[in-house]
Amino acid sequence: MWNMSKLARKLNQLQRAGYKLGIISWLSKSSTPTYDEAVTAAKMWWLKKHLASVHFDEINIVSYGVNKWEVCGAGILFDDEDKNRDTWKGEAYHPNMMMDVLNKLMKGA
Repeated sequence: MWNMSKLARKLNQLQRAGYKLGIISWLSKSSTPTYDEAVTAAKMWWLKKHLASVHFDEINIVSYGVNKWEVCGAGILFDDEDKNRDTWKGEAYHPNMMMDVLNKLMKGA
């Protein structure tokens, strides 16, 4: 992916510049409530381990297939699923574009 320290610094800079930071992530396609809890815990652990200095304004971990736009409704989306980018009503990018887009945001802040 990226250097997580560099990403955390960039996210913190953007937040200080007034941007809101959020996470929206799907659970597994086929699961049980117990498995959903385990997946949610694992995702939260990952965020704490790799982006501990970033204090997200919102974290949504939702059922697989939920329209992410309907949950968040605004902002810039980074997502590896074409469907999610296509149904997003706003700017949406593949995650491999994240650092370029974040850098452009900082230049405009």
